[in-house]
Amino acid sequence: MKSKSTYKDLLKRVLERRSRASLVIYERTQLLNEVFDDTDFRADLGNADDFKAASALDRYVDDTPYGFLQLRSMLKAFPERKQWEKMTLRDIYQQTLEANRPKREVSRPAVKRATKEDLETLETRAKTAEARLKHTEQLLQDRTKSYEELLEENRELRRENRDLRAKLQAYEKQPSMAVA
Repeated sequence: MKSKSTYKDLLKRVLERRSRASLVIYERTQLLNEVFDDTDFRADLGNADDFKAASALDRYVDDTPYGFLQLRSMLKAFPERKQWEKMTLRDIYQQTLEANRPKREVSRPAVKRATKEDLETLETRAKTAEARLKHTEQLLQDRTKSYEELLEENRELRRENRDLRAKLQAYEKQPSMAVA
């Protein structure tokens, strides 16, 4: 009769197999990298670009959740066999993504806190601007009033001028009186 293994023994064997599976994928990726860089391989594909060549190699890793280019990036980030033996494929992939993610630096301008002096200066400027505005409004109002008065005076003078011309014409039309 076969002795029954404990669950701990079974889990240990599972981990050993997982480790071996990662190593098998590591070795396959190394071999596929050599094929990827081979000029004869590229020539047979009609001098294919990287994406076309990678696509042709994807079928050799279709039993994994990753495409060839993903595995190639993982191998580049973790080139040592021992790394693949100790880490899970998911961890290798995640760390590869994080390492290749562009670093964005957020630059924020330094915040300068206003001092009491700054506030007083701004308040003084605001009061000065307000006084200038009131003065300018008053000037505009006065000048508008003067302009309107001048317009009215001009109208009156034109009317008087018209009346005087009419009287002059009437006077000129009268027969002249000779002084004897």
